Order: sequence, then C-alpha cells, then structure tokens
Amino acid sequence: MAITIQIRPGPNFAAEILAGLQEAFDDHLKPIVEKRSAEAVGRVQKNVAGLHTDVPVLRIRSGAAVTSIGSILEEAPMSLHATVGAVAAPPEVEEYLWTNEEGKTIRPVKAKKLAFPPGENWHPETRDSSGTQIATARDIIEDPPSYGFKRVATLDKAIVGISAATGLAEVLFIRRLSVKIPPRRPVSREQDKMVEDMEKDMDGIVVR
Repeated sequence: MAITIQIRPGPNFAAEILAGLQEAFDDHLKPIVEKRSAEAVGRVQKNVAGLHTDVPVLRIRSGAAVTSIGSILEEAPMSLHATVGAVAAPPEVEEYLWTNEEGKTIRPVKAKKLAFPPGENWHPETRDSSGTQIATARDIIEDPPSYGFKRVATLDKAIVGISAATGLAEVLFIRRLSVKIPPRRPVSREQDKMVEDMEKDMDGIVVR
C-alpha cells in the first residue's frame, strides 16, 4: 500500500532544465522531493499509529505497520518517482493496511463468532503497554488464572472474566458474527497533500 508520484518538467520550467541539464534537474528537485516525502511519511505513520484503537476487531499490528512506512526515490533521466507507504511490509502487515485502506467485512474463519476487545476499554492483561494485543480470547478461556481471572464465561455477545483479585465480572471481548471495517485510507488520503506541497515548491513542474 503506497502512494507513487512522478515528477517531470512542465512547459514553464527553467530553460536550462528543459534543455537537458540533468544535473540542474537533480539539484533543484531532489532535495524538495526528499523533504516532502519525509513529511508525508510522518503523516502516514501518525495515521497508521491510531488504527489500533479505531479498529479493535483486527489483530493489532500497528507497531509493525508504522515501522514499515517509508519512502523510496527512483531516478530516471529528467524524471523522479517518489513512493511513500508500506515499502518494507511483510504480507500480514500489507493485508492489515489494505483492509484499513479499502475497507472489508471481517468474518470468523475457525470460530463461530469473532471476539475482539471492547474498544479502548481493554483489560491490561490482554495488551502490552503499547496497546498491542498479546492474549486472544482462546488464550484466556483455556487458562484464566494466568491472566488474573477465576473463570471465564462465553456468552452470546461477550466473553466475561471474573477477576481473581476483586471477584467482579468484566467484559473482555465482544462477540460478533461479522464486523464491517470502513475504508480509513491511512496512506492514500495523504496523496493530495503531498502533491500540493510539491507543486508549491516546484514552479513549472508536473506532479502526478
């Protein structure tokens, strides 16, 4: 999942570049493209970092997804291609980003229902300090004491744990037959901003 933008001379660009002075083209454009690409990377990373609270039904990969975001600059005669996005993402992270980008209906594969934490109100034993899910519903059901519970009950719409410390019931997971993930576009929604910034810096340059 990435934005790819081509930068090439337009009809109003400086005469010496249109005449074919590649060195002038590189000297003028490359620093601008590198700067604006780095800024776009930062914005995309910020968008991706927020996905773990926005989309709790997905197995959390926001940390890996954030680190996969970067930029690549490809050079050709009188042309530059800037790519910003998941340039180093393993397949599972690429799938995670595509799901958030385009939207998808998630359905259970092996279980009867999906089980996911209730938004931001997740139990500390099921996530680490960064919010990454470290315990699944099956993990807790099979070994409640390891996660601080006397027992765990699977209800029609939720999985509830009884705290060993307080004896109080707590909703650990919501159960659904399916969940529709809307298109959130953490990557592509930054394309217009990236193009606009480059065009401001490059009078007479075609950015697309």
